[in-house]
Amino acid sequence: MKISVLIPTYNRKELVCRALDRIFEFDHRAVHEVIVSDNHSDDDSYDYLKSKYITNPKIKVISPPEKCGPLKNWKYCLEHATGTHIHWHWSDDALISNFYNKAFELYTNSAHEVICGPVRISHEDGFSPVFYSQGFDRSMDSKTALNFLFTSGRLPYSPAAYILPRVNVIKHFYEDIPDYGELRPVEIAMGSDALMIAGALIENSSVGFCDEPIMEFRKHAGSITEQNIKSFRCYHLSFAFFIAKNKYEGISKTEQKSIFGKDIYNLFNDDSEQPVNIEHKNESKKSFFSRFINS
Repeated sequence: MKISVLIPTYNRKELVCRALDRIFEFDHRAVHEVIVSDNHSDDDSYDYLKSKYITNPKIKVISPPEKCGPLKNWKYCLEHATGTHIHWHWSDDALISNFYNKAFELYTNSAHEVICGPVRISHEDGFSPVFYSQGFDRSMDSKTALNFLFTSGRLPYSPAAYILPRVNVIKHFYEDIPDYGELRPVEIAMGSDALMIAGALIENSSVGFCDEPIMEFRKHAGSITEQNIKSFRCYHLSFAFFIAKNKYEGISKTEQKSIFGKDIYNLFNDDSEQPVNIEHKNESKKSFFSRFINS
């Protein structure tokens, strides 16, 4: 296992330094490289980080050819990764344990290709509960894990809580999740993140779990999640898209309707000739479904 730690960022120079310094406080033998992709920040992040970490051969600071949306910056970062596995380390988060060595041990001892750990969510008022602990479970079959991801909230949606095989992340990096009404998952980068996890689970047989919190997620007004909290159904839209595109049969139609909503379920499953939504008012559901699922 050679872990590529990917840190896409925009205007978070100090937080990126915090994240990088924390990574190298721990034993980092399992870290193959750390790639910071600065999306043309206004705070001189690129030059500052290049200069500050010039002596660390594992840190690479890059920048896309031009300023772009968050998902395109993620992709640019991914395209430069050369490790066997990926850890998406969002620039406002930080390690709180030696996640990388723990992942390496789980991979070596149990052959789990997908590794997950609980996270501590830090609020601005100091409240910092731990989420996604699996209790005494140290492994789970991937089908069960995938169903938990889609239906129960027992597993995190953020790939920052996982180590994922790079080949699976590349295969399941979706930029074609459709808009639906006011839901724009690709534009705001809510949905594609969780589908990288889903893709890794569908391609592998099991997931291994760390027994203690591995990351601190900061809950603050500047995070993508908080800025787009009203668009949380982007995840439901993305899950329904993934299930249809990959012909996944592990979740019943009844469950999908109940969890995702009948409107989103019907978007990918109803062949009626009724218009889909305001964005595609001249297109039938049948052609809409075909355009995204069969591409």
